[in-house]
Amino acid sequence: MVSLPEARTRQAEARPTSQRGQSVVEGLLVLVVLIGIILGALDFGQMMFLHQTLTERARAAARYAALNPADVDGARNLVLFGDTVAPADPTRSLWGITAAMVQVARANQNTNEDEMVVTITGYRFQIFSPWIAGSALGRSIVASAPVEVLL
Repeated sequence: MVSLPEARTRQAEARPTSQRGQSVVEGLLVLVVLIGIILGALDFGQMMFLHQTLTERARAAARYAALNPADVDGARNLVLFGDTVAPADPTRSLWGITAAMVQVARANQNTNEDEMVVTITGYRFQIFSPWIAGSALGRSIVASAPVEVLL
C-alpha cells in the first residue's frame, strides 16, 4: 500500500511538463487586469475630484459675483486662487487653470432674470492608465447666481 505523501509525489511527477507554468501565467493575467482596474479607478477618482473642485469654485465665484457685480476680477480670482485677491505669485493657480479659461459675465441685466454666470472651459485631466495615457479635455462648467440688488 502506498502512503499519502508518496501518492502525491507520484501524482505530481505524472503531470505533463507543459502545465507547470500555468499558475504563473494565470497569476500574471489576473495581475494585469487587477492593475488596470486599480489605475482606472484612480483616474476616475481624480477626474471626479478635479471636476467637483472646479464646480464648487465656480459656484462660490457666482455667489460672490452676484453680491459684487462690479468685481469681475475678484470672482475670477476666486476660481483661480481660492481668494478674491490675487497672490503675489499669480502663476500658481488651481491645476493649471488660467484666467483665459474663466469667464465671468452678467446676463439679463435690468430684468427679473438678472444673474452672474461663471464659466470654466478648456481645463484638462491627466490620465495615468497605460492603455489611454495622456490628457483629456474636461466638459465646460457653468454656474450662475441671481444678482442681489441692495437698496
